[in-house]
Amino acid sequence: MKERTLVGLIADEGMVKGFQMTGLVFDKKNPNFHMVTPTTSDEQLEQLFEELVVRPDIAIVFVGDFVAERIKTSMGRWRALVPTVLAIPTKTGCH
Repeated sequence: MKERTLVGLIADEGMVKGFQMTGLVFDKKNPNFHMVTPTTSDEQLEQLFEELVVRPDIAIVFVGDFVAERIKTSMGRWRALVPTVLAIPTKTGCH
């Protein structure tokens, strides 16, 4: 099993670009950063979340607050310590 060295992110464009500018690794073959909007369907958000939390290379998953509000059931079911899942504030979110 690969080491957990990547950060996962589901958030708006500004947050994704900000994370990329910090120098965090973005895996182009198997994306770990997902840019979404308030119009992204709940089903798509759930799918992105599920894809990130089961990956063996992800150590932490940051979820924009407007996404977290819509997938709180899935986030609430996540009980594993790794990857850690955290909701973070965004400009487009509910703060």
